[in-house]
Amino acid sequence: MNIVIMNIMVGLVVSDVKRFCLNAKREHSRSRIEICLGLQ
Repeated sequence: MNIVIMNIMVGLVVSDVKRFCLNAKREHSRSRIEICLGLQ
C-alpha cells in the first residue's frame, strides 16, 4: 500500500473519530439539559 494513501486514510479516520466524539458530547449535553428541564 502506498504510504501517502495510508496517511490520507489515517487522517480521514482520525477526523471522523474526532467529529463523532464532538457530536456525541453535544448530544449528551443536550439530553442532559432536556432531562434537567423535564425535572423542573
